[in-house]
Amino acid sequence: MTRRIIGASRETWARVARSVRGSENGGRDNTAGAPHLGSDDADAVLCKTTSAWAKGSSATLQIWAGQPGSETNTGVTLTAYNRYAAIASGKWCTVMLHRHGYYYVVAAECA
Repeated sequence: MTRRIIGASRETWARVARSVRGSENGGRDNTAGAPHLGSDDADAVLCKTTSAWAKGSSATLQIWAGQPGSETNTGVTLTAYNRYAAIASGKWCTVMLHRHGYYYVVAAECA
């Protein structure tokens, strides 16, 4: 029989992992990827559209990271939902994780 030694929620382990990464990176957690599902402190994620994105639909977005003005494609993607307006292909957008675990666009580059 397996005995559980440490009991912690998924959110707690995600926060521990972020803290360790931040410490190992000299306090700068610039690792590529989206915020952890369900975290209380989800950050905005900088993305680019890979195709035209219609209002009321979902899209697969490329995650970009790096110093402002020198961002690069991380090779990581995520799926987000657009409730606001059509967004052209190749446009910058920012998405955030909703508390129910889905990403939603909150800002987008104008056409």
